[in-house]
Amino acid sequence: MYKKILISLALVAGLSSCDGDYTDWVQPEENTQQEAKEVAMQFTAVTDLIDLDKVEGNVVKIGDFTTANVQKITDAVYTVKAGDRSYGIPVAEDGTVTVDNLKSAVVELYGRDVEERTLEGNISAKGWTDTTDVQNQNLVVLLKTTEPVVIKVMPQPMASYYFVTGNPNNWTSSAVTPLFPADAKHQSLTTYFWGAWDVKFWYVDDLGNWDKAYGCEVDGCNDPNGKIIGQNAQAISSPEAGYYTFSVDFSTNEYTWTKCEEQFPAEYDVIGLIGTITDWGSDIDMTQVIGMDNAKTHVWYATDVQIPEGGEVKFRANHDWAANWGGQEFPYATGADGGANIVVTPGGTYDIYFNDITKQYLFIAK
Repeated sequence: MYKKILISLALVAGLSSCDGDYTDWVQPEENTQQEAKEVAMQFTAVTDLIDLDKVEGNVVKIGDFTTANVQKITDAVYTVKAGDRSYGIPVAEDGTVTVDNLKSAVVELYGRDVEERTLEGNISAKGWTDTTDVQNQNLVVLLKTTEPVVIKVMPQPMASYYFVTGNPNNWTSSAVTPLFPADAKHQSLTTYFWGAWDVKFWYVDDLGNWDKAYGCEVDGCNDPNGKIIGQNAQAISSPEAGYYTFSVDFSTNEYTWTKCEEQFPAEYDVIGLIGTITDWGSDIDMTQVIGMDNAKTHVWYATDVQIPEGGEVKFRANHDWAANWGGQEFPYATGADGGANIVVTPGGTYDIYFNDITKQYLFIAK
């Protein structure tokens, strides 16, 4: 009974002290977030030419960070510029970048010509003075190089084939609507365009990757000409609805719209391939690309066509020789009415494309 009374008194005393104004605890210090300060950063770039055709793997070193009093570097970006264009390349803490990002920067700024390029720009990053807690923003400083970082790059030779996605093929990501090459720098597509958010296009190896689609800066831009961009690219529109030639100059990364004089081109039931592969007796029927609103686009394709070395082929309409086209150049050219047999070399398996308005043809080896 005595022990119970003592315990009761202790509990009452404890409750009484909680009701008072006495506080026996230390006020916690406020952790006021300080604004990150900017610190000069040093980056020593490599001096040797980076030949992308000889790099093994998908990373390449462009230099080294040498900033003092920084334990860790994150979010580094090398912003290279050429004229009024710029491209941001993420840089790892060990001074490496991916080959893909370096390729994209060269293409974005200079096109796909295989010429030595000098990339110049600054690197910005976050620097951490203590790596034990990278979430604590009080430990971070903003880093930026004070002198331009300069590297020399030789682009990798690559097949310059591009495919359109947009209204002329219902925005498919399949390889059915190419830009037809005139030469290594100039390619085009002639078909019907709707005058509203008509096209983007991909390099052949990037089909379906929207982050790498080419277009214009302003969504739906319908200027008669403009700049091609590869980052955050928007859909390009023809100036108005009708038959146009959409041309791209890859040496300047510019596009141009040219309205066709003939706005009612001839239509064919089928375009076929005929030649030694069929003993000149029958056709391999090609498929016409169908655009928005079931529109006929006058662009035809056939896939996985096997042609031996030195095989000869022509294009013809409606299984008849009344309208046929050939040429003396391979793998692309503009066919001539009743032209020469197209000699295929080397032999192999090809995807084949034909535009019945312009008579342009294209063979892409698989």
